[in-house]
Amino acid sequence: PAAERNLLDVLLKERVGLALAKTMFASFAAALGHLHEQGLIQGDFKPSNVVRMPDGTWILIDLDAAVRIGQPIGVKVLCKSPATSAAAEEVHYLSTAYMPPEATHIQGDEVVFRVPKAGAPYEVLKAHPTLDLWSFMAVLFRIIAHKPLVETD
Repeated sequence: PAAERNLLDVLLKERVGLALAKTMFASFAAALGHLHEQGLIQGDFKPSNVVRMPDGTWILIDLDAAVRIGQPIGVKVLCKSPATSAAAEEVHYLSTAYMPPEATHIQGDEVVFRVPKAGAPYEVLKAHPTLDLWSFMAVLFRIIAHKPLVETD
């Protein structure tokens, strides 16, 4: 069955009570825990990557940023159609409101993401479950406080 809506949409249009929030927390923790047991991090846990199903359960989606624990984070690989001869395309991403501080680097007066690129003045961040944990807690904060932990533009 198709999902009803993602968590971001729910947060914008509904008031989430504490009882529902507790259920959501347990569901999100179980989903992330399962990935971590498999040796992966989700890598981009945020409200738009969790959907509510018609039966009220929550499902984690958009695993194209998932990374094996210990591998560099910050790059999604978008594969081209097998019908084309083009190579896979790397896209640097990070959802700023939900990424931990250690995923960033101050360069002059800018905050840049520590993603793999040649000649970067920082070490590339390696995938670890604590990165998902930060994102998980930032999402929980948003649900309970009704505002993001980190304001972004």
